[in-house]
Amino acid sequence: PTVFDGTSNRLGGGLETLGSMINFKEGLDQTTGNPLDVAIKGDGFFVVKKDGNLFYTRAGSFHFNEEKFLVNSSDQRVQMLQNGRLADISLSNAAVVKAKATANVTISGQLNMPATVPNPSVPQDPPALDVFDANGKKYSLTFDFVQSAAKEFTLRPSDGNAGGSFDQTSFVINFNNTIASPPSINLVYTPPAGGSPIKMKVDLSTGLTAGLATSSLKATQDGAEPGKLASESIDEKGVVVFKYSNGETQNGPQLALANFATVTDLEQADGGNYSLKTGRAVEYAHAGDPTFGTLKAGHREGSNVDLAEEFGNLILMQRGYQASSHVISTANDMIQELFDMKGHR
Repeated sequence: PTVFDGTSNRLGGGLETLGSMINFKEGLDQTTGNPLDVAIKGDGFFVVKKDGNLFYTRAGSFHFNEEKFLVNSSDQRVQMLQNGRLADISLSNAAVVKAKATANVTISGQLNMPATVPNPSVPQDPPALDVFDANGKKYSLTFDFVQSAAKEFTLRPSDGNAGGSFDQTSFVINFNNTIASPPSINLVYTPPAGGSPIKMKVDLSTGLTAGLATSSLKATQDGAEPGKLASESIDEKGVVVFKYSNGETQNGPQLALANFATVTDLEQADGGNYSLKTGRAVEYAHAGDPTFGTLKAGHREGSNVDLAEEFGNLILMQRGYQASSHVISTANDMIQELFDMKGHR
């Protein structure tokens, strides 16, 4: 405001702030190692909800609260897109994973196959593995290979003395230049005591070879017992990934991203959040769309203030002040010298 000295003389116009502008320039990329932290590379915003109100933020530090909802540091619930609608992300339906019956078995490695004379007594290191029925019950099987001709083996599955049965007890496997024929077999194992039958495809085409090298075989399968939720993470597509105690992983909900015609459609709220001005439009989508940006898992976006530049500016201002004070001091010394010279006349 203008200040007067009580007369008509104007002393000064004063200072006032015309306004401020938010800088939406992308901030520094910071690695956190937190599996639930994500940083946006692009123009998008995360969507959070509190007391029925939607807010938009670039801060991607998330965690699951005591109520099992994914929230930010202000306990605002992070939103996902579900059938085109925004919804909260919860662990309520992800606490356990059901058992998964074994459907595929893969046998790989090296069979010891003499070039001319079959030798059934040569040990073939039969691979053993645990398979699971639909209820998650585990059974131990072995797959024994016995050489029956120059380039032929007989495969005999077994459960030891457990008392189960197989729909077929032996399979002839031929090798032509180390390639197994047939490449796979279909096998049904019926556990003892009326257990649920396990129908599995045994794949012999993925890495199973035969030659003069020492036998070294291994078997893998895709079944699992029931599991409890062990950990959660968010991947680069914004998908919440659940990992379970039985080694299984499942993809959960996918975070929603928001974008606006212009950032001037937003107005600042508290906690690093922004709200949409009345009458302005917003679009929602998932990470990957160039308009919304991509995500970096295990990272978060830091401040977009360049500290080196700001410290440099501060030093320049300080040096400028020092230079100005020296000018005034020098001028004062010169005037004082003139007064002294005049006084000595």
